[in-house]
Amino acid sequence: MSPSILFKRLMAGAACAPITLLLMSAPAGAADDTARIERLEKQVNELRAIVFQARNTGHPVEIKDAGPDPAVTALTQRVDDLETTLRKLQGGTEISNHDLDEAKARLDAERTDRAAQTQALTDRIIKLESQITALATPAPSPTSATETVPKGAHGAPLKGKPAVVAPATPPATAPDAAAPGRADDAPSAGNPALEFKTARTLLASGDYGGASQALQAFVSTHPADAHTGEAYYWLGESYYVRDLNGDATAAYARALKGWPKTTWGPDAVIKLARTLAATNRQPDACAAMAEYGRHYGATATPAMKARAEQTRTKIGCPG
Repeated sequence: MSPSILFKRLMAGAACAPITLLLMSAPAGAADDTARIERLEKQVNELRAIVFQARNTGHPVEIKDAGPDPAVTALTQRVDDLETTLRKLQGGTEISNHDLDEAKARLDAERTDRAAQTQALTDRIIKLESQITALATPAPSPTSATETVPKGAHGAPLKGKPAVVAPATPPATAPDAAAPGRADDAPSAGNPALEFKTARTLLASGDYGGASQALQAFVSTHPADAHTGEAYYWLGESYYVRDLNGDATAAYARALKGWPKTTWGPDAVIKLARTLAATNRQPDACAAMAEYGRHYGATATPAMKARAEQTRTKIGCPG
C-alpha cells in the first residue's frame, strides 16, 4: 500500500474519530467529555505527524526508544563512583590493619627480648654484687674474734667450748715446708674467725664449690657462732650463683632465722623468694616477699626496694 493511500485512510479515520467519540460520550458530564476530546485530539495530532513524516520521506516510520532518563543515568554513575571509592578505602584499611599487626608483633617481640635481657643483666649484677660484698667486707681479726664475741647467732650467750675443726680447703698461703710435726698445717683449726674468713676468700675468688664446703663445715662446727647466720647467707650465695636453687633455699631460710637486722638480710629474703619460685613454690615465694615488707620494707635502700618490686612482678605476687 502506497503512503498516499495510507495517509488518506488515516486522515479519514482521524476526521471521524472526534464526532464518533462525542456521540458515544454524550451521556457523561461536560468536563469529562472535554478531557477525553483533548486526549484524543492529542493522539490524532501525533499520529498525523507520523503519517506526514512517512509521506514526506517515503520511508517506514521507526519509533525509537527515547533512551534512559538522564537523571537516572547520573544517579547510577554516582553510585558506581561511590562503590569504587568504597572499595579503595576498604583496600587501604586492610593494608593499614596488616601493617599495624606486623608492627605490634615486632613490638611484642622486642619487648620480650628486652625483658629477657634485663633479667639476665639483673642476675649478673646480683652475682657481681655478691662477689664485691665478699671482697669489701673486712673480716674480724683473730684476736678480737676469739676474745670479744659475747653472743651467738641469735643474741643468745655462747655455751660450751668450740670444737676444733680444720677448714674444708686449706688457705692458699699455708707454707709447704713446715716445722717437724707440721703444727701449722691448719692455722685456723679451732679459730672460727679464720675459718669464716677462709670460706669468704674462697667465695670471692670464684671457687664456689670450695666455698660451699668450707661454709658448710663452719655452720656444722660452729652452730652458735656470731657469724653462723651470715655464713648461711654466703652458703646460699655459693649455691645461688650455680643455680642450685634447692640448696640455696635451705641456706637462705637458715640465715633468716629470727629476721636479723643486717645489711644482707633484705637480699637474703629476695633471693629466698627467687629460689622458691624457681623450685615451683610460688605461694611460698610470695609469702617470703610479704615478710620482706614487714621486716625490711621500712629500712631497705631504694635499690633494694626496686629489686624487691621487680622480684614480686617476676614471681607474680600481689603488690
